[in-house]
Amino acid sequence: MQILVIASFMAIYIHDFMGSPPLGSGDFVAHSGAFLFLALAILTGVSWLVSFLSTRSLDRRGDFGAFTWNEISLLILQIIACAVFYFAVLVLGWVDFVRSIVGDQILLDEMLALAPLLIFVCLLWWGAYPVERRWYDALFNRWLYTGRPLFMPPSRWAFVISKVRHGVLFFAVPMSLLMGWHELCDRKVLPLLGIVAEKQPLTSALVQFSGVAVVLTLVPLVLVMIWDTVPLGAGTLRDRLIGLCSQYGVGMRNLLVWRTHGTMANGAALGFFRPVRYILLTDQLLESLPIPQVEAVMAHEVAHIKHRHILWLAVSVIATLTLTGGVVDISMHVLGEPESPFIASSVTSLLALGSLGVVFLVFGWVSRRFEWQADAFAARHMAGTLPAPDEIGDALSGEHASIMTPVAIASMSQALSGVAELNGTSIRKPDFRHGSIYSRQIRLRDLVGLPRSEFPIDRLCRRIKRAAWIALVVGIGLSVLDAYLTPEPPPDDNKSSTQWHSLSKNNDSAK
Repeated sequence: MQILVIASFMAIYIHDFMGSPPLGSGDFVAHSGAFLFLALAILTGVSWLVSFLSTRSLDRRGDFGAFTWNEISLLILQIIACAVFYFAVLVLGWVDFVRSIVGDQILLDEMLALAPLLIFVCLLWWGAYPVERRWYDALFNRWLYTGRPLFMPPSRWAFVISKVRHGVLFFAVPMSLLMGWHELCDRKVLPLLGIVAEKQPLTSALVQFSGVAVVLTLVPLVLVMIWDTVPLGAGTLRDRLIGLCSQYGVGMRNLLVWRTHGTMANGAALGFFRPVRYILLTDQLLESLPIPQVEAVMAHEVAHIKHRHILWLAVSVIATLTLTGGVVDISMHVLGEPESPFIASSVTSLLALGSLGVVFLVFGWVSRRFEWQADAFAARHMAGTLPAPDEIGDALSGEHASIMTPVAIASMSQALSGVAELNGTSIRKPDFRHGSIYSRQIRLRDLVGLPRSEFPIDRLCRRIKRAAWIALVVGIGLSVLDAYLTPEPPPDDNKSSTQWHSLSKNNDSAK
């Protein structure tokens, strides 16, 4: 879902970058809205039918595979919906149709263009609720017999609202703010400062980047208000977790309970700097996991802050986007644009989509490596807090005391398994951003016997950060070169016509 949200926003950026779509004129623009709404309505109907059949299979035969079938089907429908949205925007001119009605306003036209896809997502969750409710009821009965803490199941409205708050707004809010700043900067800020982007590319880029930095810095303050969060109450657990942060020199604004009403076990670290930094632990995680495993999850989140993973992930994405964009622009200068406008627009679209694909691949690859480093950090922390069993106590004396032990690895590995169990997911389930729990546990086991001072993943992450810096510098250099290679636009026809008439009038007066 997070990838779908990012991709939908990127469709708007690609549209504005490529200019007029290949078919974006006349009847195609007029009918783009009808095509988009009809296609999404059909996909919504199919999703509801799939959920209905899955529910009936569960009720009549108790077929556990219906859960998997329903999840895979909805994932495929989301991908198709994203492709339909791209076709409507990049080929038919859906954004142009919206702007023909409301005008090219700051952020308003983009939000209206995105609205059909976001409505489809809400309707998708609305139809999937019966299947999710049966999944929750099965877990509820299991927890009842095992003595786990119980939470009231959410209503249909609460389920959809929770999905929107946690699944959509997590990326939609910062991307909306960034999109709004980009338009505001181009139309208001730069003219107010007397900066012409074509003639002063470095100054213009600096102003843009300053606004982006401010937006990303303040986003956590907005997210903790959108999500249902409260401060973790005073007590032994809070003191232990705060002490963990102090141990590694990690400051934060507050430690929050992320209230999901028992629907999710997870943790999150938000914010680049201490005054706007939060660590969140969900209610299900705090209520259900043993304290050592809660500490292991907390150490994982502290690692993200200690190693500045959020910042470096953003740098990696921006560097990749800048570098690929610069390569595409320079290539267009070297090869020349095709004479046919249709071919030129199609080539530009394909190159933009290719750049977006590269950004996604880099984002997932870097994110998974950062997760491995955070897991290793948490295991290292647990190695220093958990006592060793008596049977291996002698082996850990002297110089062997700084070696990673199976006990510490098992503690972190069990915490990951506990999180997967509470979320009702298989440890082998793939995850684009984090990787599967099973693969992370395998990498943890590979740390047994290694020195605790430094792991191979630490060295790999340092190389990733250096590569991100180099890519960012090269990308900025290519962008500046492209700005100097791009010829200045010809004077406006209306302005030229006015000057010609003025010149003619002066000549007549002289005569």
